[in-house]
Amino acid sequence: MGIALKVTDLCRRQGHFELSDISFTLEKGYIMGLVGRMGSGKSTLLKCILNPALIKSGSVSYEGKAGFIMEDAPFLPEATLKENMKLYGKLYKDYDEAEFSDRLKRVGLGDHKVYGLLSKGEKVRFQFAFAMGHHPGLLLLDEPTSGLDVSFRREFLYMLQETVEQNMTSIIIATHIVEDLDRVADYIGTMEDGRMTEWRSL
Repeated sequence: MGIALKVTDLCRRQGHFELSDISFTLEKGYIMGLVGRMGSGKSTLLKCILNPALIKSGSVSYEGKAGFIMEDAPFLPEATLKENMKLYGKLYKDYDEAEFSDRLKRVGLGDHKVYGLLSKGEKVRFQFAFAMGHHPGLLLLDEPTSGLDVSFRREFLYMLQETVEQNMTSIIIATHIVEDLDRVADYIGTMEDGRMTEWRSL
């Protein structure tokens, strides 16, 4: 199937916190769960994968584009979903507006809605639709279902599985909700104090 993501000896210092010597490989079409306590380095690792320029040493390599769903995603709160798509879609070559519109309808959102007025669940839906508009080979999710009701979590996890099956997208989900990972993950990586202390298949 090939390799979707390869992380080798990744190190990153941020203030007093440091990611140290993180290495793993994720094959195409698989879902990896990333678990660990708050402050263990999960979010920092995802940001380093999304933007390898942040790393101090080591390497990150993946084919194609990476999409993301993160609580601090840089969308404009006062702009509509369509306006955000138009603005940030320019960052990607050949952004597929039709795919975005189709995905947005499938998750039950109108493009006239204002991003800053969305609920957390609606922001997750929008970010998912936006990410799929640039056809990512790799999708990075930071606590996407935290604080959301069980029915939405189940529906969202189904969308992720469908994306893997239809598009061979590879996904990393950083979360503390382990039962979500039991449903969908192929691999689990455990973070502790900036290190990956365990890597196992499910």
